[in-house]
Amino acid sequence: SPDLLRYFGSITNSILHLFAATSGGIDWTDLAQPLIEDISPALAVVLCSYVAFSVLVVMNLVTGVFVDSAKRLTRAEDDNELLQKVLGCFMLADVDEDRMITMVEFQEQLRSPNLRDIFDSIGISKHEADLLFAILDRDKTGSLSPEEFVDGALKLRAPCRAFDLEALHYESRGRHDELLRRLGALEGRLAAEAQRGADDDGLSGDLV
Repeated sequence: SPDLLRYFGSITNSILHLFAATSGGIDWTDLAQPLIEDISPALAVVLCSYVAFSVLVVMNLVTGVFVDSAKRLTRAEDDNELLQKVLGCFMLADVDEDRMITMVEFQEQLRSPNLRDIFDSIGISKHEADLLFAILDRDKTGSLSPEEFVDGALKLRAPCRAFDLEALHYESRGRHDELLRRLGALEGRLAAEAQRGADDDGLSGDLV
């Protein structure tokens, strides 16, 4: 029929009209009618399945994009709120206003509701606070700068107990440093023993 040739007379026309059927350019029932009348109703079923599948894929894709954007926006707002809380807590803890928090100042702030709210938001109990300070104090100075405090709090605000991973990393660093210290001491001892043996051999040769 003329409709069949117009819609499906060539590969180019077929692709064009199939795209139009899924994008609103043409009613898909207009495409199905010549298939039913001139070829077989089974092809109309295939066409309906194609249209349904394409529409569902597009809907899911659009929905996923909107949901992901909403989650990112919500997370950004939550991070900004947490950032303000962390900075406020740092300012309160920095009693001497030297832009550094010592362990003593940190422990005094553990009684503050603001700090407890921050701990709750990153899933850390009050009993883990001492270890938290040691984890955030990466340069081992015994004090925290604003950058260390804020960056550490935001990093630990992740799912799957990021605190546990950071604690494990901290303990691993400590063991690594201890291992290096012991290896250095062992190497020094072996070098001293080797030097002592060389001196003894030289002395024996002189005596001979």
